Amino acid sequence: MMFPELVHQYLSYSAQQCPDKTAIICGENRLSYRSLDNRSDRLATYLVKEGITKQNRVIVFLDNSVESVISIYGILKAGCVFVIINSSLKAKQL
Repeated sequence: MMFPELVHQYLSYSAQQCPDKTAIICGENRLSYRSLDNRSDRLATYLVKEGITKQNRVIVFLDNSVESVISIYGILKAGCVFVIINSSLKAKQL
């Protein structure tokens, strides 16, 4: 396999090369590259199934967490663009 050019391709590459290695540590939560790759694949599949198309913008409205990382990778795998909104902002600031 060629070395990946895009960040979400690098995740899949890493999942193939070292699937059980820890990819994310967030507080007490740990996620392996395999698990991160699988969970982001499921999200990408769901987004496409729900009609999200390439180049659509998808908002991520989460605190920094394992779920936010999964979301970002899933959105990229679906061919979309992620937009992060700081969840601590008040409605007026949005």
